Amino acid sequence: MGGFGYPYEKQEKGAVIVISIIFLVTVVVAFSVGIAVGFKSKSIAEKEKETENIKKAIAAVCEPTEYREKCIQRLEFHAGNISDPEELIRVVFKLAMKHFRKAGNVIVTLKEIEKDPRTNNTLQGCKELMHKSIRELKRSYKLLGESHIKDQKNLLEDLMTWLSATITYQETCLEGFDEKTTNSVAKKMRETLNNSMELTRDAIAMVSIVNQVIDFLKSKGNVLLFGHGSRRLLEVEEKPNNYWLGHTGNRSTHLEALDVDKFKPNFVVAKDGSGRFTTINHALIHVPREQDKPTVIYIKEGIYNEIVHIPPDMTHLVLIGDGANKTRITGSLNYVDGTPTWKTATFAVSAAFFTAKNIGFENSAGPTRHQAVALRVDADKSIFYNCTMDGYQVTLYVHTKRQFYWDCTISGTIDFVFGDGSAVFYNCNFIIRKPLEKQNCIVTAQGRNYTYQPTAIVIQNSTITADPGFLSVNGQHKAYLGRPWREYSRVIIMESFIDRVIDPSGWLPWDGEKGINTCFYAEFDNTGPGANKTQRVNWKGLKNISREEAQQFTAGRIIEGDEWIATVTMPYNSGLFTNQTDDHNNLG
Repeated sequence: MGGFGYPYEKQEKGAVIVISIIFLVTVVVAFSVGIAVGFKSKSIAEKEKETENIKKAIAAVCEPTEYREKCIQRLEFHAGNISDPEELIRVVFKLAMKHFRKAGNVIVTLKEIEKDPRTNNTLQGCKELMHKSIRELKRSYKLLGESHIKDQKNLLEDLMTWLSATITYQETCLEGFDEKTTNSVAKKMRETLNNSMELTRDAIAMVSIVNQVIDFLKSKGNVLLFGHGSRRLLEVEEKPNNYWLGHTGNRSTHLEALDVDKFKPNFVVAKDGSGRFTTINHALIHVPREQDKPTVIYIKEGIYNEIVHIPPDMTHLVLIGDGANKTRITGSLNYVDGTPTWKTATFAVSAAFFTAKNIGFENSAGPTRHQAVALRVDADKSIFYNCTMDGYQVTLYVHTKRQFYWDCTISGTIDFVFGDGSAVFYNCNFIIRKPLEKQNCIVTAQGRNYTYQPTAIVIQNSTITADPGFLSVNGQHKAYLGRPWREYSRVIIMESFIDRVIDPSGWLPWDGEKGINTCFYAEFDNTGPGANKTQRVNWKGLKNISREEAQQFTAGRIIEGDEWIATVTMPYNSGLFTNQTDDHNNLG
């Protein structure tokens, strides 16, 4: 689902999109014809015409960008004779990677001279985030240029997800610098990331418009096929998006049996010594990298006090426990003791196609230690099934990319589901815990900061309530559905039960009027005493949406779940739950 694919958001930049689509279709068709006919020796007039076409192509791809004039200047200087829109976008990718590498060098220099431990920790985190950004851009650059890609639509959705992640990684780096870190270093990092931030925002805007072109061409019965040696208009070819899954073709081949009594795991972890390993981290050392087949680790009942990080190259990893209250992974890293928020996670996963079932994730730092993450996820197309995430402030960090949560329970106090991923929660429980004195509780804090980012937090067919501790002091603390962490924060709560613990106003400002006019918050077809919308805040950003609009935020649409969730043998609903027959897939 493209970041600008919603009718209620299109209107603000509708003219820009229309102009860009017209320009791009014209340029692409002209370029395709040129390739088909072949290049002949050119007269002066023909060369002038070619130069004019290059300028038009650059203007077209730069039209939707936030930094349009800079975009044109950069491409005119670096693109040479390129007029193919795809290749122009790849030039932007290359420039962004160049600036990320420069940023990495600056970080190394700053770390060498910086004495403050907290600032040094933040810089180390920034270094890791720059590596993540370069990785996303590298594979985006490669994927966009490969000739065997057949399904442009899904490719572009992937590109938008990965580019959105690079934007978020840069923002995460800068967030680490606060009043407790060195001001001069913070200023230097903001200056250093200025160019890379502009370029990645430009890139996602360009890809979003190409996405609109694909939609336009499909509506006309044609689809543009990108890829070297294949620049032509073809008939629409609807095929499964298998290029990212590897030669196995789909995920069901390795997730048909998520229960260990039906499937022999590759490794067994057991605290009592009855498995091959006694710690999770020891087992991870033996997991093969860059796999397109699953590696299954069975983690037996026990409390595993360890910090676990699943790196990006540990793809298709499956973790199965004995139950969310029996197999528990716990830690206590926290912000107060000097760890940047995103690094406080007890369990962090960055590997695509990660799956966890029957596991509890916990940060036991407690409410006095402020930000303390139990689980951080920037793993694309990840699934959490029958898991719990327990903490207080910022329990679950849905950092980046596409995520699906089914039958999970998340507990916390302040912003306990936060981040800038595309996260869908289905049949989940959100449990508000008793906070510190004079604190209010907030369920969500979504971090979308740019209109072209395809991200959102979606809560569907779930329950929002409180634990006995909160209920025992009910009236002393207020609880809210969410607050806009960033300007274009987006949260949709639909077909869910909202308990009386939620304040009638529903939503809380973050800082004055920040985001209240530009966010996208919506409640659709909810029930319960807290679902009454008559006293909700009067924000421009709080929307009333139709059933058709709500459908755009279901798992099948916003995270393209039919491509990767529906292949897993677990209950999955790709559309709306109520009054629905065609969209329901019970694969139980």
